[in-house]
Amino acid sequence: MFQLVLPVTGPSCSRRGDLVTWSMDRLRILVCGSAMYPGKKPQVLRQMRLLMVIILLTALFCALFASFSDPLPKQLSRGAEEILRMRNVLHSRVQRDTALGLIINMTGPSWQIWRNDEPNSTCYNYKTRFSTGLPRVWLASFPCSGNTWTRYLLEAATGIFTGSVYNDRALQSEGFLGNAVAADSGRTLVQKTHGNALFGHRRADLQDRYDILEARLPTILLLRHPAKAIISYWKLLRTRRKKLRHTAQVAIEVFQSDNFHRYVNKVIELWEEFATDRLLWCTGPLYVLHYELLVVDPEHYLRDLLNFLRVPVEEDRLACLRSHLDGPFKRKGSVDFDPFTEEEKRRMSTAVARVHRLLLLLGYPGLITPTT
Repeated sequence: MFQLVLPVTGPSCSRRGDLVTWSMDRLRILVCGSAMYPGKKPQVLRQMRLLMVIILLTALFCALFASFSDPLPKQLSRGAEEILRMRNVLHSRVQRDTALGLIINMTGPSWQIWRNDEPNSTCYNYKTRFSTGLPRVWLASFPCSGNTWTRYLLEAATGIFTGSVYNDRALQSEGFLGNAVAADSGRTLVQKTHGNALFGHRRADLQDRYDILEARLPTILLLRHPAKAIISYWKLLRTRRKKLRHTAQVAIEVFQSDNFHRYVNKVIELWEEFATDRLLWCTGPLYVLHYELLVVDPEHYLRDLLNFLRVPVEEDRLACLRSHLDGPFKRKGSVDFDPFTEEEKRRMSTAVARVHRLLLLLGYPGLITPTT
């Protein structure tokens, strides 16, 4: 009987440089057949062809397997490592020497935060004071995204004033004494900023936007769905000359004017730029806080914030805060309605999708869509 001995020579799976040449050479044997072996019997030629097919398929399988088992190209590997380092920094915490504790100025200005409670009750006696030597931390948000309320929660929970880059006397008169000190004084826990997102201000170019946010500083990025934030901001703009502008309501008719729709077209872009600039450019620790989640479970996210800031939790103060969640600047009597055109909704959805995707890519929870 005819026996065919398999050759042991040929390219290995680890030497793919010569694999194509070798495989093509074997393929020519299959194609040429008896022309290359004129003296062979047809049965022998059929067996040789079958053998060559098996060898060729084995070689191609080895090449495919080797391509999956190879390490990432060096350039791609370096890029992946850089992304990992960036995400590790973004998801880190504020750097602070916790061994020294929080230094509170007990002789300076203070504010009795729950002074309207029954005298001598547990919560009545709590005060907010200045600290010293604190690192700068931005509390950054688009206007009317819950910044003032978040400041109230932090001050109530820690007893330390928060600051602002704006000297808003209306807020200062209601106990936000940190508005009166410089943002870089080291005396306030966080510092409020709206960056380049203020309507009516000169539109910042790319470099100005980068310089404004001070990328190296730790940041709490407070995000609220633009549909709600834009409505609330329009209310503030329409009542800014009133004494109670932070809490005053406006008639539904003010949302039906051409001025409102011109405003909407501009601030959709401001909202999107504000969020993406910080997500893309921040090089220090970045905590993303969704206003909608904070409203649902303020204590949980407040504890998370304090952990990010490396500030210890005072359980007694938190217990008082549970019965004083609103703070002094909650806008009461709001009615849910939809003042936006279909085109405005389409543009808003595009902006939301862009920010939502970027949040997920950086390992943060995506945007929360309002239920009403």
